[in-house]
Amino acid sequence: MTIFISRLSVIATFYLASLLQPVHASLITIDIFDPNNSTNTGLWDITIIEGSSMDIKTTLAEQIWWQDSDLAEIFMTATWDRLGYSLQLSELLMAPYFALDAWLIPPPMSTTPSIPMASAWSLRQGEDEIKLRTLPGWVDYTFAVATKHTEVPEPKTLILLFTSLLAISLRKRRI
Repeated sequence: MTIFISRLSVIATFYLASLLQPVHASLITIDIFDPNNSTNTGLWDITIIEGSSMDIKTTLAEQIWWQDSDLAEIFMTATWDRLGYSLQLSELLMAPYFALDAWLIPPPMSTTPSIPMASAWSLRQGEDEIKLRTLPGWVDYTFAVATKHTEVPEPKTLILLFTSLLAISLRKRRI
């Protein structure tokens, strides 16, 4: 009987834990104020991804600052060097890029392939200002990615805590 209760409590704990919203780890959470659009104002979780602007263009294009240079600069300024520095092209240590757009430089002749390029805000280690940079689209870089910060609803957290306490108390009775 006690084995059945123990298994039941473990199953119940996992079931209730699955009801919780997934928790996404972020490197930092920043508070943004956008004077041009109040829906952008608030807390944002910032993480980083690596890849070329050609390979991860869809993810980059989903960012709130995509094709909005002013907003990208606001985010870059808010993070400054808090995201750390990664080795980038030409042995430079750069903060993650806040990608703005990507395009192809058309070939001068039909036999020459187009050259993918991107532009982004970034900060070089040791500099005291962020700069707009042009990036070759086939080279891997570290890019910032933002998600609007949402609080985990408290009732679900309390259910998980209650279930854990219940499992512990049932286990103590068994001993």
